[in-house]
Amino acid sequence: MTKEIISTGNTANDGTGDTLRSAGIKINSNFTELYSHQRDKRVTEVQTTGTLNTGNNGIINFTTLTATYMLKSVACNKAARVGIYNSLVSAKMDSDTGRAFGTPVDSASHVGLIAESLFVGDSSRIFAPGVVGYRDSDGIHQQVVKVRNDAASGTVQVTIKAVKLEDSI
Repeated sequence: MTKEIISTGNTANDGTGDTLRSAGIKINSNFTELYSHQRDKRVTEVQTTGTLNTGNNGIINFTTLTATYMLKSVACNKAARVGIYNSLVSAKMDSDTGRAFGTPVDSASHVGLIAESLFVGDSSRIFAPGVVGYRDSDGIHQQVVKVRNDAASGTVQVTIKAVKLEDSI
């Protein structure tokens, strides 16, 4: 919807502006849109990997996050290592596979790691303050997440909560 402009007339009380009722309708319409837009900024998305053997990696794609967002929390339903990357380039993620959890990312490899968490079981990690994440590729409408299953073979479910900071590009 476009912004509703209230006509105030040419001069005060000349009768050419909107009536009080139509002005109120426009005001309500503008506030309804703003309120709805603000609520739509908070997203929660759940994705599940295919079956992964213990110690194996899988990729899942989150589609509700915009090009830039603030990561609030990540949750996982079992023991796993979860990494969120800013690019779909698998070579970047593959180069990060051997890095021990918690060690600094080698800036020379330009891995593109936004955030990572190590889960020992069904738990969540809250990021406070939030972590700003983004996609490095225009026209790509998914956020790539790499998951290493550290539990018994099976699927791994990951939940991301975030706030959208800009529309998708």
